[in-house]
Amino acid sequence: MKAVLDSPAFFSSLELSGELYTTPRVVAELRDLRSKVRFDLLCESGLQVQEPGREARARVNEAATRSGEREALSETDLEVLALALEIQASIVTDDYALQNAAYRMGIPFIPLHQIHQRGARRFIWQYRCTGCGRSYTAPGECPVCGAPIKRRLK
Repeated sequence: MKAVLDSPAFFSSLELSGELYTTPRVVAELRDLRSKVRFDLLCESGLQVQEPGREARARVNEAATRSGEREALSETDLEVLALALEIQASIVTDDYALQNAAYRMGIPFIPLHQIHQRGARRFIWQYRCTGCGRSYTAPGECPVCGAPIKRRLK
């Protein structure tokens, strides 16, 4: 298996093997002892920390913006997507936004907890005012009541 590991892969106890990669931003997110120990053990088994190239980053940014996913993805998510695209690998994650973006870009992903997750499907998001409940097409502030408009899984 050739896979790019997102941060949650280091917090889980899922058995991982094969050609494993991660990014510098993912490594920077590992702060607790358990995830750092897991990182060290995986490095001893051949885990490679690699930064994606400029071209892959540009393709991911363009695709994420075009699909409307850009605002929901962190810089770490974009880096993981770009590396997976560049080395043609699956992404190991339990992050719904990252899974959805990967799905839209044709990048395979492996949910960490497949029993609890629905697997490979397109997630549909909606924007709702947290105050009055009206639906909108983008996040921001509700023009009716002034409460924040937030994204949620439909």
